[in-house]
Amino acid sequence: MRFPVTIVFCSLGWGVNIAVEDGTGARIGFAPYRVGRDGRLWIYADEDLAQPIYVAQAEAPFGCYALRNAGGALLGRLARGEAGGGYVISVVDEPRFEVAALSPALHFVDWLIDPVPVFNVLTGLLMRPCHVYRRRGSEAGIGTMTKRRTMFDAAYRLDLDGDVDGPEGECLALASIVVAMHSRRYASSW
Repeated sequence: MRFPVTIVFCSLGWGVNIAVEDGTGARIGFAPYRVGRDGRLWIYADEDLAQPIYVAQAEAPFGCYALRNAGGALLGRLARGEAGGGYVISVVDEPRFEVAALSPALHFVDWLIDPVPVFNVLTGLLMRPCHVYRRRGSEAGIGTMTKRRTMFDAAYRLDLDGDVDGPEGECLALASIVVAMHSRRYASSW
């Protein structure tokens, strides 16, 4: 997987789908935007939904997710940050990254605006909410995930400025799918 990673939400028809692409434009994941009654979001290799590759499973307390491969091995965790602000991403069980909205007020205003074709793109030119990723215990950012409104929905692009190893990159990409889902306009459907 090569960064930047792009997470595209497409809401054509009655359903919403999530497509994940790496920096080369290769599709590295696909998911129907639905979480099962068991609290799992399955991510597949492609649109055929034949080969699951990852699963994000909601856990107690609210806002925590186990990030696993399709075989069930724990890759990491995503949890709400202290006092409900931002997120903490762990690789296996070691907290390594913190994610926070750069401007919570901009996220709120963006959340208030319904996606309307054409208008959605114009609104996106004015507002670009983003999340900043930092190594835990460091003030220096290692990456940014920026929202870009598309004609019918939104896309999120995760750019990394720092170095990450393979398991860290995998956890960052998988956790970013959940962060993007929470940042969408209809986050209550998650």
